[in-house]
Amino acid sequence: MESPVTGSTAFQFPPLSQCSGPSVAPPSTCYDLEDLVTVSVNEADNVKVFRMPRQLLRWHSAYFAAALDPEGGFVKEGVKELHIEDNIQAFEAFFCWIFTGKLKDVVPPTDGAKATDAYLSLHTICNVWFFGELRGIPALKNVAIDMLHERCCAKWVWLSGCIKLVYENTVEGSQLRKYIVDMTTRTISVGGILAVSKDLLTVDFLRDILPIYANRAQGGVSPLGQKDWAGQDRCKWHDHSGPGGKLRLESRK
Repeated sequence: MESPVTGSTAFQFPPLSQCSGPSVAPPSTCYDLEDLVTVSVNEADNVKVFRMPRQLLRWHSAYFAAALDPEGGFVKEGVKELHIEDNIQAFEAFFCWIFTGKLKDVVPPTDGAKATDAYLSLHTICNVWFFGELRGIPALKNVAIDMLHERCCAKWVWLSGCIKLVYENTVEGSQLRKYIVDMTTRTISVGGILAVSKDLLTVDFLRDILPIYANRAQGGVSPLGQKDWAGQDRCKWHDHSGPGGKLRLESRK
């Protein structure tokens, strides 16, 4: 479910903020096509198989840095396979990002056909963020936040249908919770919150937003519009700790 903030026509973006965190670009040695692994992703008895460079996975992800460590017993009798339980759509987005830097390939219009939507669904973007958190991939969480922010701005929708999903899959203080709280309290009026079905809200979410509304009411702060929200510095929702796998490997030295 998406809640429109207001009616909106095609939106002209102001300059979007660029991440000021450290570079996460891997060295060329990570693209060793002679050192590939097979990752089988299982979700509710559905399985999809991905072939990926082992060192590239180990660079970006703290989880894969450990799981694919040959000294830890991963390589056995020449078999290089890893089986995980996870969201397949989230892994597909990760697979696209690890090679292209983007969560989704966008096909331009040809011969009268429409271009594909530039964005993943709100739920899929959240699942990508959960995957990045679970597998220790800070940079993936950051691009998920950026797509979430851009999608909300382009379509000018609020994430009312994602509140329960996010609060059930994150911990207090997470950047994704902070994004939802910030967007809610900066762009939605109290009346807008009261109009939302209580089934979409959680107690923890209300505890996070109500003190902010109470403080802002005293100052008479008005909700931000579409353009002002698009101009926000997205680094306040980022994790700037760097490549997760590289950090794990360095910590062992």
